[in-house]
Amino acid sequence: MATAQTAATVAQAHLALGDAPAAAQWFEDSLAIARNVYPYIEARALVGLATARLTTNDPTSATQSAQQGSVC
Repeated sequence: MATAQTAATVAQAHLALGDAPAAAQWFEDSLAIARNVYPYIEARALVGLATARLTTNDPTSATQSAQQGSVC
C-alpha cells in the first residue's frame, strides 16, 4: 500500500510543478499497484490521472478516468 501511496504523491508533485506527462505516468504506476486492492488509492490515482490528462488536452481519456474513479 505504501508504494501505491508514494507513487500517487509523487504524481501530485509533478502535477503541481506543471509536468502533467510525468504525473500521468506516476498515477498509472500507482493505479497498477492499487487496482482492485486499495480502492481509496485507486480512486485517488484515477482522479489524478484524469486531471493530468485534462491538462495535456486529452478530455476523452480524462472523462473515462474520472468516471472510473467515481465508482471505486
